[in-house]
Amino acid sequence: METEDRRDKTAIRETPSGKKTLFADFVRRHLSIGLISGLIAVLFSFFPIIELIEMKGYDLFHRFKKASPSRDIVLVAIDEPSFAEIGIQWPWPRSLHGRLIDSLKKEGASAIGLDIVFSEPSSPSEDRLLADAIRRAGNVVLASDLELIADEKYTQEMIVEPISILSEEASTGIATIPLDRDHVVRRFYPLKEGETLFSEQVSRVHSGKTRSVPRDAYISYAGPPRSFATVSYYQALEPSAFLPKNYFRDKIVLVGRAVKYTPDLRRTQSDVFAVRNSVTGWRGDGETVETGYVERPNRCEG
Repeated sequence: METEDRRDKTAIRETPSGKKTLFADFVRRHLSIGLISGLIAVLFSFFPIIELIEMKGYDLFHRFKKASPSRDIVLVAIDEPSFAEIGIQWPWPRSLHGRLIDSLKKEGASAIGLDIVFSEPSSPSEDRLLADAIRRAGNVVLASDLELIADEKYTQEMIVEPISILSEEASTGIATIPLDRDHVVRRFYPLKEGETLFSEQVSRVHSGKTRSVPRDAYISYAGPPRSFATVSYYQALEPSAFLPKNYFRDKIVLVGRAVKYTPDLRRTQSDVFAVRNSVTGWRGDGETVETGYVERPNRCEG
């Protein structure tokens, strides 16, 4: 009898505890559902459902797409090894870029694209040496950049062109690549009347044909970073010493920044970069010059 009484008392004491456990499980389950629902609602508030489906569908497409980089494109990287070998802080003398252009032209490059915005004069002699090299090559494309001027009353876009002594000797095009709202590069810059992309100009110089990228087209990436053949700037200055023979012959050569650690260069400095990607992702020029794109589906207007 005494044992049975103890069991009864134990059972009575355990009953409230069991109710508390059930209640806690109920709260946790519904709280989790509420949090997930809230996160989804917040996500949709930033990205309309159709836009979100488009973006994530694009990402999924490239996750399973087979890499197919063009063999006609070589990237010349302004990278840490080049800074170490050249031993000069940025901006480099423009005569050095002139030497690079002369070297690439001598090696048979079909088109040379410099993703460097030469928007401010340096010394007259340095500017002249670069301009002369551009004129001798006859196949150079320089980058223009897009700058947004925002005020309380208005917002204005301004195209920043290379200085005239250089732009008179070269083709120019907008190299700016816009970011989507989730900070991923998926699209070309939407051109306005009379504007031309850097990639379109390089493609034209290389092939002799004009090809325009459709408005609102997505970039069709050829593969992950470093899919395109890439060499360091200092190697391209002296290809006979560092590279196989005829390495640049009949190639599109794109010159741009590919360093891991660097401050964001502002407009107050000369020779900035329109494509502000790091070494983990500097391939935008190669992708857009290849002029691969995915047509954006037409939307029904309601």
